[in-house]
Amino acid sequence: MPIRLLKLFNYLILVLIFALTYFFIVKNNDLNNSKNIIYVNSEISQIFYSNLPKDLKLLKNYLNINDFIESYEVTIKKNELHLSLSTYPPFAINNIHLQDISLNMSSIDPLFIQFLYELNNFNQFYQIQLIDNRRFDLYLFDGRKIMLPKIFDKKLLIFLNENLSIFMKDDNFKIYLDLRNFLNNSVRMK
Repeated sequence: MPIRLLKLFNYLILVLIFALTYFFIVKNNDLNNSKNIIYVNSEISQIFYSNLPKDLKLLKNYLNINDFIESYEVTIKKNELHLSLSTYPPFAINNIHLQDISLNMSSIDPLFIQFLYELNNFNQFYQIQLIDNRRFDLYLFDGRKIMLPKIFDKKLLIFLNENLSIFMKDDNFKIYLDLRNFLNNSVRMK
């Protein structure tokens, strides 16, 4: 009789282990698997949305570290994450309607803004961001960005005026145009 009880006990423990393993695998895959993200509010740049992780834990961590996000709500429905964001108002908008979305409180040099104003395609830009106090990202209305060095000289301005419209039509310029190493004769695009 004790051997039967021992076998029954072993069988129950084995079933319990399988059930718990199945439960943890299904629960982990259900909450943290890559899902489609549905954006409830679309006034935020598509660039920001395209960089969001699809894993729920990573998404929450990412949203928590961004200072410009006032609050957010994530709702899980089947294989979709519904994301609603509320952001703080922008820190500064300069007098030529180029929105400064820099996370730190340093201001962008008005001389630099004046250089940008001299660009032929200036009306294509809507946001500027100072990155790590060493370079600028200029965002176009269509979601692409141009990465510029912090030191912006007349040579770069002339180059942009002569070639930016060509770059804008180039199929290789889908995400960014990297001019950070322009002084070293390096131009990259992706």
